[in-house]
Amino acid sequence: MSPLVVRARVGSLWCQKCGRLLCEAHRNQHSCEMEMQELERRRRVDVDAIREGIKRQEEEKEQRAADADALKRAEAGAKAARYRMWKDRRRHVAGISSSVASMVQRWSVQAEAGRKRDRLLDIYTSCNRINLRLWNEVSQPEILSDIDMDAWKRLCRNYADACALTGMVILVEGVELDLRLPWLRDEDQDWLDAPPPDANEVDLSTADPPS
Repeated sequence: MSPLVVRARVGSLWCQKCGRLLCEAHRNQHSCEMEMQELERRRRVDVDAIREGIKRQEEEKEQRAADADALKRAEAGAKAARYRMWKDRRRHVAGISSSVASMVQRWSVQAEAGRKRDRLLDIYTSCNRINLRLWNEVSQPEILSDIDMDAWKRLCRNYADACALTGMVILVEGVELDLRLPWLRDEDQDWLDAPPPDANEVDLSTADPPS
């Protein structure tokens, strides 16, 4: 065989992978062990990569689900905490309103018959209705906030009028009843700093109409 032919066919005379010499009759039937091992290695790598990818996707899916559940629990916890806070505040103002309504009723009973007593009875009626309103907000709230501020302000005005008419105040453990709400800033309650009305300035005709 010519050296040129041999050089041209050198790649077919032996396997470039394992170096085994190949005869003319069997070279096309040669199964290279090295090549098979390489194919098997690649197959394993591909399978492992696919498995790892699937595992990673599952882990990411589980993590997203866990994060979503954690967010829902946090939101539910914050909502429950806000509801408890609002309920505590509603119970606070409702308790004060009960004290005011009870004392105004006592003052009206003790007052002498006349326009002043009638005015105190009107104030008591208003306070009692406001008291019911505030307690209803504790058990069955209708507003999407902490307290019914309009009802609370009417109660405070009624109390100021009753104090002006009687010259008396409510004492709690020897201290005058404080109508300031502890969760509000003082500047947001400056309307409480208005001087109390004079008894002669209190309208004796009617009380603030409760809603």
